[in-house]
Amino acid sequence: MSLFSSELAAATGVKLDRLNLWFLLVFSLTVLVGLRFMGALLAGSLIMVPSTIGRRLSRNLSGFLLTSVLASVTAVAMGLC
Repeated sequence: MSLFSSELAAATGVKLDRLNLWFLLVFSLTVLVGLRFMGALLAGSLIMVPSTIGRRLSRNLSGFLLTSVLASVTAVAMGLC
């Protein structure tokens, strides 16, 4: 009810301060958990994507290593810019 009319909710006895506090706490917890999972996904992709690029673009081990290193350096450089 407080989403539509805070005055009506206050008139019916809903404690808006406490309700807003709980809403902000739950929202911040959701954001923190989301950032945690996002960080794990990004760290995993920084490990897997360059090696996949190297595997797709090369035929031997030395080409694989060189291509993977170049892809890693490129990804890091683009991330820092």
